[in-house]
Amino acid sequence: MQKIKDPGKLADNLILANILMVLFCHPFAKTVVEICVTAAIVIYFAKIIFIDKTFTVRISKWILIPLLLYCLFNFLSVINSAFLENSLKALVSKLLKWVLFFITVSGTVKEEKQFRMIFYTMLASIALILADGAYQQYVTGKDFLHYPNKYPVFKFEDRHHGFITFPTASFPYPNEFASWISVNLLIMATLLIFNIRNAFTFTFVFLEVAALSFFLLLTSVTSSILGAAAGFMALILRQIRKFLLPAAAVLAVCLAVIYSVPYLRAYFMDNMDYKLSLNDRIKMWGTGMTIYKRHPVLGNGINTFFELYKEYREDEDKNKRGSYAHNCAIQMAADIGVFGFLSFIMFCLANIYLGLKNAFKKQSAFMNAFQAGACFAMIAFLVNSFFDTNFYSLSTVPMFWLFMGIISSRGNE
Repeated sequence: MQKIKDPGKLADNLILANILMVLFCHPFAKTVVEICVTAAIVIYFAKIIFIDKTFTVRISKWILIPLLLYCLFNFLSVINSAFLENSLKALVSKLLKWVLFFITVSGTVKEEKQFRMIFYTMLASIALILADGAYQQYVTGKDFLHYPNKYPVFKFEDRHHGFITFPTASFPYPNEFASWISVNLLIMATLLIFNIRNAFTFTFVFLEVAALSFFLLLTSVTSSILGAAAGFMALILRQIRKFLLPAAAVLAVCLAVIYSVPYLRAYFMDNMDYKLSLNDRIKMWGTGMTIYKRHPVLGNGINTFFELYKEYREDEDKNKRGSYAHNCAIQMAADIGVFGFLSFIMFCLANIYLGLKNAFKKQSAFMNAFQAGACFAMIAFLVNSFFDTNFYSLSTVPMFWLFMGIISSRGNE
């Protein structure tokens, strides 16, 4: 039997293949995501133990320390868990799995060829999901990526305009579709601005950025629009001399167009109250804060919020239906306590700060632009998460850990 010449390279290729599958499939195939995340982790740790013969995690201490503290406080939260089985399962499925996947991505994606494969996978994924969204919104009212239980277009009854439909594509709700859009939009827009010069690729990416922007507005998910705006603001501040005036001009033109066209003005302004669902969210946040105050230091136990919400809600569904907080900060603090939440924020800020600090300073212009775009995308994701459930949806959480891994993969120090 012929000996494999470079088993380490083979392992890296297998890990990358699973990462690409997660990136491509997470909007519509949860089972595939679970399998590929597990496979990537197993192959990576087998590689570093049996091939590299080391157990060194090459991640900056400024990122690794808060990440380890975050894990520690998740474990400690189980002490107060009223739903011990839920918490124990979550330690594996909602904590260790994604932390190990982050380490796997960070330890694997190092070369420009790998970054470009991720880029092309994103292009294909974006084209597929947007085609699904267009088919759903304008042709049949249902997506084509789920069979036989196809996702229908989301309908909302408005007192002024009757039933308004909002696209969801392969996601169950418009907010998850919009979260996915904002992440992909920031990365592609950054690459478009800083790196892509080939005429064909530039045109293709430009069309996808335009389509992503259109569908983001079409979903009317205010939290995702705010998140994307925050990401673009970070981009502008990073290159303020180059982009401040053009960005101001584009914003002025967009506001003028929206204000001048009656339908657009009604669509984006008159109905903004229900699109944000602010009143409902304020009630949820109040209930969430009540739950948090039960055990503010250690938390109530990872993955207990949904069940506790049944007991603490004050409406007709009390003791009947659980719910998410639609504010990941409040829900995370309620689950794992204030120190667990703060350690997670420190992990996010350290990774993004070091990523932006090192971007544009290394040799590969493409990798620089991609890393910067991932940082801006994660800013959008975090802002969006303050109003939504991004960290508690299997359709959106893979993006966070994957791109955070890519940000840290180039040796942040």
